Amino acid sequence: MAHRFTRIVNVLLVAALGVAPLAATSVASASPAPHDATPGSTIRLQGVVLAVTPTTFTVKLQRADMPSTPVVINLSPSTTYTLTQPTFSPSTSANLVVGVFVSVREYVAGSIASSIVIGGQQSISYGGTVTAVTSTSVTVLPPEAAGNTSVTPIVFTLDANTTYTFSGSTAPATIANLVVGAKVSVIENSPFQSAASVHIRAPKPIKLVGTVTAVTPTTVTVSGPFPTSTPVVVNLDTKTVYTTGDHGAVAATIANLVVGAKVFITEDATSLTAQSIVIQAPKPVRVAGTVTAVTATSVTVQGPDLSVKPVVVNLDANTIYSLGEHSPAAGTIANLVVGVTVHILENAVTSTAQTVEIEAPKPIKVVGTVTAVTASTVSVLVDGSTTPVVVNLDAKTVYTTVDHSSVAATVANLVVGAKVFITEVASSLTALTIMIQAPKPVRVTGTVTAVTATTVAVSVEGSVTPVVVNLTNATTYSLAGKTTGGATIAALVVGAKVQITETAATQTATAVMIGTGRH
Repeated sequence: MAHRFTRIVNVLLVAALGVAPLAATSVASASPAPHDATPGSTIRLQGVVLAVTPTTFTVKLQRADMPSTPVVINLSPSTTYTLTQPTFSPSTSANLVVGVFVSVREYVAGSIASSIVIGGQQSISYGGTVTAVTSTSVTVLPPEAAGNTSVTPIVFTLDANTTYTFSGSTAPATIANLVVGAKVSVIENSPFQSAASVHIRAPKPIKLVGTVTAVTPTTVTVSGPFPTSTPVVVNLDTKTVYTTGDHGAVAATIANLVVGAKVFITEDATSLTAQSIVIQAPKPVRVAGTVTAVTATSVTVQGPDLSVKPVVVNLDANTIYSLGEHSPAAGTIANLVVGVTVHILENAVTSTAQTVEIEAPKPIKVVGTVTAVTASTVSVLVDGSTTPVVVNLDAKTVYTTVDHSSVAATVANLVVGAKVFITEVASSLTALTIMIQAPKPVRVTGTVTAVTATTVAVSVEGSVTPVVVNLTNATTYSLAGKTTGGATIAALVVGAKVQITETAATQTATAVMIGTGRH
């Protein structure tokens, strides 16, 4: 495929020949079409002189880098010669020398030149994309090379006289601006392919949209979506402009360029250096559930679906803690204890918590009967259970007694057999409050069958086995018919009728009323 090019035709030259201007030509056949014109007509040819004899001269009709059979044109005594420089003036065949650019009017019959305008070296304009640059040459690939491997680049010579300009700018340019990828228009001096001037149009910036995978002080690595899945490394310099927010409305710095951030980069196509970067911070991941473990640098959270493994979230000095649901109250890592419910926002890339909202676990309700009491615990048998629940006690535990009204109490009211309503902290199993309902006393009525210093056995109607009731120094004795006092344990004899009030849990008599027995 022949290279396309544009010849800049000197208007004055056209006027001197007296013919209509010719458009840029590209000769594809070995024998130029004009020689097939009607006999007796005239044609116009343009080209570079390759050889001269007293009666002929040879003209190459195309650029020196394009193959074509030269045209041999005859000279006659009637052939006229004109020089274009310094002004159009008559000349002779002496100026028809190798290397000059000529415009010839030729009689087709006999291929005789009727007139020759000698124009020196005619300039040719050539457009394309720079593929290589040295200090003395530039290689340009023409536009028609796209998808056509038969088109070869053209090498133009650069020298001290070559001038450089920018497209769309009056700013001066130099050979330093002539970079690979730039679009250029080269004005060359034919036939030597020497660039008289180079008009430079910088390559369009490259647009990249992707996710940051690595950052250094001088580069950022970005992965897809691209036509290729290979990450792209983009250079950074002091001129790179950083912004964040929608449409890059907020100024930022390289510090905002973090792994995981989505970026919109405009980079120089030649140096692959970012001109601007719009940064969209990675969206945080939400983690919610119950804390199952805590360390100084991490918290483990179990979500509501127990079939899913717990999530480990990193903690650092920048993690912010708050207390209560949607509460502004500040917290610390000390509030992050096993059993609490948390709502965490974590960095999607580093799995580090940005914020931790701590919701204390709901208190546990324990209702049952006291089976044992120590200075720091109470054991409660819950209805329907066979194993007592152990609840911790501390100085903050609040005690009340219940008999249709709440009365302040102490741990001393917490006795075996008492029914309790306990509210405890789910994480520490420590009682916040304990409402105590003292056990109702048991009535034992019957006949004494045996007495010791610490017990009395009573035969109860309907029972085969006597009921044994414990006696203590606190047990009080009275005689039937008297409201108080009047008796001691000595009055408690076999055969005596008794009515005993005892504590249900300990089966200890609190009061013994003695009647008259038969012997």
